[in-house]
Amino acid sequence: MKIATIIVTLGFIILGAVFFSMALDMRVGSGGDVGAGFFPRAISMAMVICGIVIIIQELRKNSQEPLINVFIIKSLLMGAVTVVYVFLMDSVGFVVLTPIYVILFLYLLQQRSAWKNIAYAIGITASVYIVFRIFFNVRLPLSFLGI
Repeated sequence: MKIATIIVTLGFIILGAVFFSMALDMRVGSGGDVGAGFFPRAISMAMVICGIVIIIQELRKNSQEPLINVFIIKSLLMGAVTVVYVFLMDSVGFVVLTPIYVILFLYLLQQRSAWKNIAYAIGITASVYIVFRIFFNVRLPLSFLGI
């Protein structure tokens, strides 16, 4: 999984760089006080350094595995489905979009029983809705149906 490891690691390096740039706005302490910006900067720098080390190790390996395999394709599809889900959430709504998302995700995980997938999708959507809307009082995006 050389290419998959490199892609994921590049994502963490980018995330570390974004966190570091956000931490630059936080103050650094003086004297014995480390300040609010110290740990976010240190952790984000550690993410970037560890990512670079992992990429170097992966590039040094002499593996005969193919660059792209079914696992990588499925992982990229799951990521794409998740990105589309997040972007459509405000316009389509949680209750309408989440069951579709769960069914697509289960299909990509090769869960081929349609009735089970529908039951899981309804159960997961209802459970998340109840926990967040009723117990935590979090407003979830509404659909065009008003739910």
